[in-house]
Amino acid sequence: MANKTLTPTQQMKLKELNQKLYTGIAGSDRDELIDNFDNFLQQYEQHVKFMEELNFFKNSIKQRFYMKQMELKVGRQPNNQVSALKGFLESGRTINQLQAIEYFGCMRLAAVIHILRHEHQMNIVDVSKNKFSVYKLIED
Repeated sequence: MANKTLTPTQQMKLKELNQKLYTGIAGSDRDELIDNFDNFLQQYEQHVKFMEELNFFKNSIKQRFYMKQMELKVGRQPNNQVSALKGFLESGRTINQLQAIEYFGCMRLAAVIHILRHEHQMNIVDVSKNKFSVYKLIED
């Protein structure tokens, strides 16, 4: 099943089909009603097929989103926070408490910095000029 995005024309046709579903088939005589009904059935089959494809796409997106959430939760475990922050600082970036919460789910950045300084012998300094700490790894 192919992933589809709706063009404005397709959106109008979808609205038209939905309107026909609720209002019925128009026609002035029996033959016109039969012709319109056959045409309507063909369009409705396409509509149903499209809705099935759309639901498949929506469910695959939900599944990918769930898997991404699970990957992020694994990175938020206490044992992984130390290694995640270590890699982050080794890449040359700085980090503050708000970023630590947002990126790693780390509520106690100072505790992790303490572990990195003392157990991993990393030279991490506070480079902030105000009361909020901003940590950076200083390469020797």
